[in-house]
Amino acid sequence: MFDHREEGVVTSRVMHMREKLAAVGCLIRKRGGVCSSFFSWNTFCLIVIGLSVLTLSTKGLTNSGTFSLQGDMPRYIMNGVFFHDSIQDFPFSDPIQYVKEYYVRYPALSIGHHPLLPSLAEVPFFFLFGISVFSAKATTLAFVFLGIFAWFELVKTLYNSHIAFLSSLLFLTSPMIVEYSRVMMSEIPALALIIVATYWFFRYCKNERPHEAFGYVLSFVLACYAKQMVIFMFPIFFVYLGVTKGIRFLMKQETIMSCLAIIILLIPLAVMTWTLSPANVSMVTQNIVKPLAPQAEEVEKGKEGIFQSVGSYIHWKLISTEWLFYPTVLWKKQVSVVPLVLSVGAVVMMVWRREKRSLYFFLWIMAMYGMVTFMGMRIPRLGIYWIPPVCLFAALSLEAVNSRVWRVVVALLLIGSVGYQFGVGYASEPEYAKGYEEAASYVVNHSKGASVLYSANVDTGYFIFFVRKFDPEGRLVVLRADKMLATSRLDRIVEEKISTPGELYDMLRDFGTCYVVLEEGHYTSPALNLLAEEVQSEQFIRTHTISIDSNNRRLQGVNLGIFEYRGCGPPNKNALVNFNIPLANLSIRLKFSDVID
Repeated sequence: MFDHREEGVVTSRVMHMREKLAAVGCLIRKRGGVCSSFFSWNTFCLIVIGLSVLTLSTKGLTNSGTFSLQGDMPRYIMNGVFFHDSIQDFPFSDPIQYVKEYYVRYPALSIGHHPLLPSLAEVPFFFLFGISVFSAKATTLAFVFLGIFAWFELVKTLYNSHIAFLSSLLFLTSPMIVEYSRVMMSEIPALALIIVATYWFFRYCKNERPHEAFGYVLSFVLACYAKQMVIFMFPIFFVYLGVTKGIRFLMKQETIMSCLAIIILLIPLAVMTWTLSPANVSMVTQNIVKPLAPQAEEVEKGKEGIFQSVGSYIHWKLISTEWLFYPTVLWKKQVSVVPLVLSVGAVVMMVWRREKRSLYFFLWIMAMYGMVTFMGMRIPRLGIYWIPPVCLFAALSLEAVNSRVWRVVVALLLIGSVGYQFGVGYASEPEYAKGYEEAASYVVNHSKGASVLYSANVDTGYFIFFVRKFDPEGRLVVLRADKMLATSRLDRIVEEKISTPGELYDMLRDFGTCYVVLEEGHYTSPALNLLAEEVQSEQFIRTHTISIDSNNRRLQGVNLGIFEYRGCGPPNKNALVNFNIPLANLSIRLKFSDVID
């Protein structure tokens, strides 16, 4: 299994099929009897891969109501819009003040809490295609192509084009890959850049040229800026180099300089994450730090030595961790059962035969699985990062068997799995919610007052994004009810800021609010429920009702109500905007005049 021949061992039938495909594109020209190929086998593979991506990943691409309601996507989009507007406004005289005013106007930013690179990558697409959901999803599509083509080239270089073709098809048809290729999240950009980094890493291992080390450093650092957890892949490069190249290779100047460059370039990311995203840091560390507290108490009392304490902690962690969570996710949501079984078999053969070339991909799986599992991060989408190597091992099962009959059986199983996954992916409907864009268009086109108050149980930023889309001049300030009337932290309300109708109406008058837009229904927050009750009073006029069309169960039968406040008037420019951002441990206090002027 896994020999080093460039084209590997293939069946005569496969070779015959390849010759036929090449003959289809052969243009016979009478130039010394030479037959020039219109396209090669590799070109054919890339065309099939590209068409498959276009078929699966572009579903809902041009539909502005097709997006993820998970909560992160509108933040990535609004962060991208912020960077786009920053380039146009050039606010370098007082950038901190600019960020504060922008956040008050469009309170759906998450700079620092969410990785920067996916949003920065959106900026060229916003300039090319305008501020739209399409532009954001087109950014993801570009990363899909980057990742899948880099993967094909990587596997082709290490093994052969047939393994590359099969593993690429399994990879791109994975249900989870299809799902996240249709939205703007950090997973696809980070995964694509991991693959690019791996490509340059193996190039450097083979040729030992400085520019290839630079390619690895750049792409790995960018991958970390796309998703901080990618940093946990860093040690596997050392392990692989130590096993395959020896300690002397680790001491080479290019290797040492590459490591130092990565560390230096990641310092800003570490500082930004620590200061602007304490919630993420806490989530990652709490499962590590909390179990140590009882052990520390025992050490203080002198009942246990420090080494016994650490040993007790490791033992507790090993028996308390849900090690089967991600393997269950793997076969339910990531790869169909047959490729998964073949992948496990190929890994067993790799270990049995001590095949060093595939060691890196085994370490890739183990590093990412061990990290997210040991830290108790039970988030299914984090399993997306080991899908490529799992698909590679499934394809390598074709070379794990020596019998021609068994190779044909394995090949048919792999092709059938690709077809099955393709069918599942094509039949799956991306998540959608239509109505927010219409509501934003209504309040902008019937503009009254200086601000609009928005309250929602489900949406965390799409209405705000669409207001920015239809109001590029920034005439309308969006006030989020879960920031002005209460304080939210993720999906929970942690503070109530008003308790009487009088406080609500004072706020509406201070900020010149003429329209209130809300998802109609019951709110768990007393302050938000007060707003939902008051808009039904004679102080408001219902001007428009939009029935949300969505395949998300939380929005089934939910309406967006648009209400006009009868007491609407000009804002009090001396009024203070005052709200907290718990995820970043920050507070914003600004004069409203600073925002609207």
